[in-house]
Amino acid sequence: EKLTEAEVFVKKLVEGGGGGRGGPRKDRPKYTGPPPEMGKTYTGKITGIQKFGVFVEILPGAEDGSYPGLEGLVHVSELHVERVRNCEGFVRGMGVEELTVKYIGEENGKVKLSRKAVLEEKQADRSAKQD
Repeated sequence: EKLTEAEVFVKKLVEGGGGGRGGPRKDRPKYTGPPPEMGKTYTGKITGIQKFGVFVEILPGAEDGSYPGLEGLVHVSELHVERVRNCEGFVRGMGVEELTVKYIGEENGKVKLSRKAVLEEKQADRSAKQD
């Protein structure tokens, strides 16, 4: 039976061929340190910037490099209490930030972080002290 070009592409993806020129995708080492806690605030280091948000390492990897640190995503809507139009411009010059864990994926372990939650909490604390 002759497969269409799309079917061949999907078959390669399913079999781990990647569908591209690179061959099968090698699994990256996974973070195996202590798990993050929901609602806890961590100090994180920016590791990557995209249009949709910023990737931040909140838990360090092994000193010997045997496993990487744990990264999470701060969506552009969670960067500040006011609207952020450009992630790159906004985070330029930032290095280390306080972030709160908002979500941990049960199946994939993805971590969603919020800088906005930390700022709102600090603002609420200041307001309470003034009263």
